[in-house]
Amino acid sequence: KFSFNKNLKISLKNYLIKFNKLQLKRFRISISKKF
Repeated sequence: KFSFNKNLKISLKNYLIKFNKLQLKRFRISISKKF
């Protein structure tokens, strides 16, 4: 149970990091399109 929770947290963290990177890319692209 403990290890499962730990793995879940780690995977969630990784997912959030990937998601944030994607958002950053889209944000930069939209900015470059505006200018």
